Amino acid sequence: EAVEKDVMDVPPKSKKEGSFSDGLGVRVVLQGIMFAALTLIGFKLGEGATGTLAGGQTMAFIVLSMSQVLQSFNMRSDRLNLFTGISKNKPFLFIMALICVMQVIFICFGRADLRTVPLTYSEWGLTLLVSFAVIPADFVRKLLFRLLGGKKGY
Repeated sequence: EAVEKDVMDVPPKSKKEGSFSDGLGVRVVLQGIMFAALTLIGFKLGEGATGTLAGGQTMAFIVLSMSQVLQSFNMRSDRLNLFTGISKNKPFLFIMALICVMQVIFICFGRADLRTVPLTYSEWGLTLLVSFAVIPADFVRKLLFRLLGGKKGY
């Protein structure tokens, strides 16, 4: 992916700064909590919608993997618009689409190996809705970062 235009305007980090400086450690912990919460929500909704433990596990598996795919769009940039420059990175889009297709194939045809159960269209929709929660959650994080004195002009 092409480098953002203003990358040279950002001063270099000090040698004394750690790898988790500028709030990266907090960000990692908060994202871990978010993924755990979304996965548990997916599990409870799946268990309730299907009436089975396996249905809950299937939906939790999908939520965890799909939310990770969607989070990769968030992580490309700290800009508020996560689609900035996305059309310039065709390999990224191809790989993300391939991962989504493989996810569906694994769930639909890998039931015996993965111990998943078939889902209805409404259950798939519910699963995707929970998975997409990472998009607005990270938007709020980026917005708060700016409001609390983070990067300007994004």
